[in-house]
Formats: sequence, C-alpha cells, structure tokens
Amino acid sequence: MTDKNICASPCVLRSSKFVAFIGLIAFAFFVLLALSNWQPTILQLFGSAFTLPLGAVVILSLVIGFLAGVSDYLSMRRGAKQEQIKSDWQVQDAKLAASITSDREKQLEAKISTLETALEKALRKE
Repeated sequence: MTDKNICASPCVLRSSKFVAFIGLIAFAFFVLLALSNWQPTILQLFGSAFTLPLGAVVILSLVIGFLAGVSDYLSMRRGAKQEQIKSDWQVQDAKLAASITSDREKQLEAKISTLETALEKALRKE
C-alpha cells in the first residue's frame, strides 16, 4: 500500500499501541475459539483425507496469517529502506553536479584571468 493517508489526522489507526491492542484481542479470541473446538475434523486436500482437531486448523491458520503479515511487513520495510538509500544517492548526485559546475566555473575564471593578464602584457609591449 503506497498511500500512507488511511484517514484524516488525528487517526487512531496510525497508533501502533491501538493496532497491537486490537491484534491481541483478535489473537485471544481465536485461541479461545481453537481451544473450545478441539473435536476431530476430516480435511480433504488433493484427494487425501486428514483427520485433525478443528482447533489445530484454527491455530495453523493463525500461524500462516502471522507469517504472511511478517513477510509483508519486512518487504515494506525493505522497500522503505531502499527508497531512503535512493534518496540519499540523489542528494549526493546533486551535490556532485553542483561541485562539478563550481569547479568548471573556477577553471574558466582562472583561464579568463590568465588571458587577461597575457593580453595586458601584450598590450604593454606594443
């Protein structure tokens, strides 16, 4: 998600404590759901049948969702870090371009000064 403005400020959704609290409540709910539904259930996948407790399926779903969320968070963090590096490089490139322009100006000024001095000497000799 590239748009960081989920809602107008002040926004409760931007508070990491609020998000953590809601996540904790959801986690507790699903763990209680899993523990209260521990009867065996038959799952069929690709023609194979598995007998697993329903609570184990819920907990497995929680683990898979957690891993997906962590993966998404890490990829967003990596993308933000790459954008920061790219921004730093652009700043350095701009500084280098300004420095090169300044050095060229100094060289041209030095050449002009040398030519002016040579012209003055030539005019004095005549």
